[in-house]
Amino acid sequence: MSEQKPLDRIEEKQLDLKSYASDYPGKSRFIFELAMWLKSIDSIARPEYYSQIIYPPSDYLTKDYSSEVKIINSVLLRITTLCILILGEDKWNISRFTQYIENNLKSRSATPKIISKEERAVPFQKDYAQLFDTLVEIRLIGLDFLHLKRVSHSTFLSLCKIISREINKNRSLLGLKDLNFNPPYDKVTNAKISLIVKGLIPQNLKGDVAKIFLELFRLLHYLDFVILSEKSIDFLKRSLPLFSVFYLESDILFNFLKGRFLNQKHELHELTEALDNFLFASKLEMKKVYNNELIGVTHIPQIEELYTRIDNSKGILANHLRQWIVMIAQSFNKELKGEEIFTDFRTKMQQSLRLRKDLWLLMRYVDLFEQKRMIKVYETLRKEINRFQRSSMRYLLYRDLKDFKMLVQNFDNAESLKHLLVANHKFSTYLSILFQQVGRRAALSSHPFKDKDRGNNA
Repeated sequence: MSEQKPLDRIEEKQLDLKSYASDYPGKSRFIFELAMWLKSIDSIARPEYYSQIIYPPSDYLTKDYSSEVKIINSVLLRITTLCILILGEDKWNISRFTQYIENNLKSRSATPKIISKEERAVPFQKDYAQLFDTLVEIRLIGLDFLHLKRVSHSTFLSLCKIISREINKNRSLLGLKDLNFNPPYDKVTNAKISLIVKGLIPQNLKGDVAKIFLELFRLLHYLDFVILSEKSIDFLKRSLPLFSVFYLESDILFNFLKGRFLNQKHELHELTEALDNFLFASKLEMKKVYNNELIGVTHIPQIEELYTRIDNSKGILANHLRQWIVMIAQSFNKELKGEEIFTDFRTKMQQSLRLRKDLWLLMRYVDLFEQKRMIKVYETLRKEINRFQRSSMRYLLYRDLKDFKMLVQNFDNAESLKHLLVANHKFSTYLSILFQQVGRRAALSSHPFKDKDRGNNA
């Protein structure tokens, strides 16, 4: 990952459990989402954060970017919609929106210059009018691009830069995009973590530790906007820029941790060890998502595969962050349990138990197909494979994901029952080895596989 500027310090008071004062209660989510989408425009204009993530580095210059243009148009539509939602359709006007953004910016730790009423008058309203006119015009251009046989990488990149340049001309939106934290939204409401920051950390490190928790929870919030309830290809693909923002801000966080904790000596040795392990584990989990699940995802035409890839990506990253938020907190309080932070928390041991059980059931379906040798039984096996891919597969190690998908692809390439049975035999052999490897995980050392773990046979 590229070198990034370390994160700014924040004050401990930003972890206060009381709600932050806001003149517009209930709208902080819209403000947070608007800032996130504005950042996404910038992030997808970076080849290192989008093109090389969605495509292999050797291919991204030669690909057709029509799908990406469609995604950009969808993001622009969401941006303009959010601007209206913030104030309400009946109260929408440029000056009210400008004032609302500035009121939110007042809560920054480094307070910006507030635009006076005189400065906000006609010229500033004109800036906004021009901005929204420009966004509409760019969307129309983007729609025309979709009639072309092919959109080149350079054309797509130019479109992103034009949009970003227009947004950056607007002072309020530029300030919102650069806002490190949205005070009404970026807060840790868990009493256990708040107590850790306030009572168990040396004064000189309170701000840095608070920053770690706030950044980790912010990344989790980004994943909340990867919405999977609406099974539409266009709607699902609109979430892809959020993975780009996630990648970019993870990079900033990782460099902050290296510079502030791993490269300096201080008294929090257990925290340093936990953060070191977090960075190492993050590399592997990020590879799972960005080098495997998201490769070529913008050109997937089948909604089920697209849904599975995005669902897996969200699940892998969210699970990883939750695990490490808990483990970092436990470096201060060993008695703390994951369920005290996340009600649906699942430990590595629980994940491994679930994975082992699901692999066992999958092996039974494979055996049944081998015995019956009927297409109807294969269809049942295939449904079970799809279910596994949407759930427990995310708990596999990175090195196992490609092998699993390659062997499943053998089923897709089969042209007859005979070919399906050959693919099934290879899959069966692989699953037996994988099942043994999962059983040897350290998390399962005190949980040998017994009859009661076998579940219902196929």
